[in-house]
Order: sequence, then structure tokens, then C-alpha cells
Amino acid sequence: MWVLFPALTREFVSQVTLGLSEDVDDARPEDVDLLILRNVRRTAGRSTHLMGELKGLKAKVYGLENDLRHL
Repeated sequence: MWVLFPALTREFVSQVTLGLSEDVDDARPEDVDLLILRNVRRTAGRSTHLMGELKGLKAKVYGLENDLRHL
């Protein structure tokens, strides 16, 4: 699946890395762990949301393929 969307995954990883580096650069050393955990939670939520959208799109494609087969 990742082979189909290499630009999307690269962009996503770069956004996560950029967001993490911006958060960590401005923080005190003792707050870095909390910032990393918050970022992991935020990106995990986004990943879950994106995976749900991809699953829905995949179901639509399979439905369209099935409809085309039965024409």
C-alpha cells in the first residue's frame, strides 16, 4: 500500500519531523519528553484518521470494480 503513495508518506514524515523539531527546539530539556509524547499522540490520531479514510476509499474502489464486473 505504501508503494502506491510514496510522495504522501514522505510528505507526512517530513511534516511530523518538522513539527517535532520545532517543538523540541523551543523547550527546556525536562519538557522534551512530554513534547515528544504529545506529538506521538497527535500524529497517531492523524494516522488513525488517514488509515480510516484510505480504508473507505479502498472499499469504494472495490465496490466500483464489482459494479463494472457485473455490467
